[in-house]
Amino acid sequence: MAVTLKAKSTPKLSFADLVNLRVSTHEGYTHIVAEFRSQSRAGLTHITQLFVTPNGVVKASCSCEGFTFRKKCKHVEFLKSIAQ
Repeated sequence: MAVTLKAKSTPKLSFADLVNLRVSTHEGYTHIVAEFRSQSRAGLTHITQLFVTPNGVVKASCSCEGFTFRKKCKHVEFLKSIAQ
């Protein structure tokens, strides 16, 4: 399964905020792991993961406080916006 990463940015994040991006393909799904610089605390990074199948994103997680409390954050939304 191929996942295409498109060069987009959201009003809150851009590719400049990425520290590391890793994409691995497994049988039936693609695993995307990204490390983002914290915009509010110097030296802190957030690890964001997406599991994508041909039907779309099936699981997402992030180490930031927003995802911890709301199960939704700008890091996950950014990765979803570039993963097609």
